[in-house]
Amino acid sequence: MYTYGMKARGFSPGCQPMNGLVDWRDDDNSCFFSILTYSRRLTKEEEDQYELIPLCFDEKYRPERAKETLFSVLALLPHTNDHRIWSDGEEILCETEQLAEHIADLIDAMYGGQVVNTGYYDPEEDERNNEVAENTGFWYVTID
Repeated sequence: MYTYGMKARGFSPGCQPMNGLVDWRDDDNSCFFSILTYSRRLTKEEEDQYELIPLCFDEKYRPERAKETLFSVLALLPHTNDHRIWSDGEEILCETEQLAEHIADLIDAMYGGQVVNTGYYDPEEDERNNEVAENTGFWYVTID
């Protein structure tokens, strides 16, 4: 299967190629208006004409690719908590739940598996457990 994100508009008659379209869904929680799934790879001309972003070209999820991507992202992110998005080397950390969910949705769309986890380092709980750290108060994104 081949998955694409619609960056300019949502699913609508004439706004995407129909040949090979298997499924589509509106996606209010990511940077795309809709996510499309095709049984074939679209041509570069189709991608350009309809402003589609390729997300996933795997027929099945391959965990090692998702983890490789996560480790690449972790290395590129700032490593201090004075940024909206940063990394401690093991997780992506975000200032808001919405940011964490957007990042999780992007990773999930790229690799098509339910392997992305988000959570929150609760300041009250961390203080109660004497576990306050630089990630306290931040939302995290991880991949199993």
